[in-house]
Amino acid sequence: MSALASSIGEVTRVVGASPPLLPQTLSCGARLSARWLNPPFSGYQRPMEEHVIVAHFGGFSRGTVKTDGKLHVATFAPGTFSLCPMERDAVRASDRPIEVGTLFLGPTRLRSVSEQFAGDRRIELVDRVTFRDPKLFKLLELLFDEGDPGDPGKRLFMEQLVDLITLQLLREHSAFAGPLASSPRRGLAQWQVKRVTAYMQEHLGEEIGLGELADTLNLSRYYFCTAFRVATGYTPHEWLTRLRMDLSRKLLADPAMRITDVALVAGYQTPSAFAAAFRKHVGASPTEYRRRL
Repeated sequence: MSALASSIGEVTRVVGASPPLLPQTLSCGARLSARWLNPPFSGYQRPMEEHVIVAHFGGFSRGTVKTDGKLHVATFAPGTFSLCPMERDAVRASDRPIEVGTLFLGPTRLRSVSEQFAGDRRIELVDRVTFRDPKLFKLLELLFDEGDPGDPGKRLFMEQLVDLITLQLLREHSAFAGPLASSPRRGLAQWQVKRVTAYMQEHLGEEIGLGELADTLNLSRYYFCTAFRVATGYTPHEWLTRLRMDLSRKLLADPAMRITDVALVAGYQTPSAFAAAFRKHVGASPTEYRRRL
C-alpha cells in the first residue's frame, strides 16, 4: 500500500483552504479546528492517515461523495456530521460555503477506546455523509464550543468529550472488519443487499416490517439486522429511510406534485409524519427544501 496522505494536508488540498487548527494537541495526537467556513469544493481525496469528523453548524449545501464505486448525494445541513474514515479514498464535493468544525482522530485514540469493549478485534469506521446522530452531534457541539484546551480543567473536559465521541462512533458508526472471537458476525453478500434494496424500492409506499425484509433472504430477524448493518453500515430502517428521502427529493423537484402526495408515495401516512422525517434527515421541511430548488 502506498503511503497514506496527511489528513490535514489532504483536507487543505481538496477544500482549497486550511482548517484553523487550535494550537494545542490532545492525547494521541488528536487535533481540533475552530469553527470555520468551509468553502465550496470538488476533488479527489486520497486515503488519509487519520479519521476526519466534520460537524455541520451552519448553512445548506448540496454534497456528493463517490466511494467504493457508489455515488451518495445529500444536503449538508446544521445538526449533521460527516465521517471520512482513514485509508479510504473518495471524490467529494460541496456547492456552497458551510460552517463546520473539524476533528482529526488517529487510529491510536480509536484503539485505546475500542479495546475497552471490543478487545483486540479490529473495527472499521463507516463513511458517513451529512448523517444525523443527535447524541454524537451534541458531543461535537460541546467540544467545539470549548475552543483551545489551554487550562488543565478545560483540557480534561475536552479529552473526556473526545473519548465519548470516539465511543459513540464505535457504537453506532462502525463495523467489525474480521470475525468475532465467538459467535462470528458476517455481513450480507452484495447480491443480498441488492435484493433487499430492490424489495424496499418496490414497496416504498407501504409499511415494511423487519420480518418481511428478513424473509426475502430466509434469515432470522436478529441475524438479518446484524448482517445488514455490517454489510452496509446502516440499520435496515436507516437504509429504508434514505431510500424514501432520495425519492422524496426527486418528487419535490416537480412543482406540480403536492407535498401530501409526495408523502404517500414515499410511504408516510400523514404529511406531519413525512415533514418530521424529512426535516430530521435533510435539515429542512419539504416546503423549505422545494423553495430552495
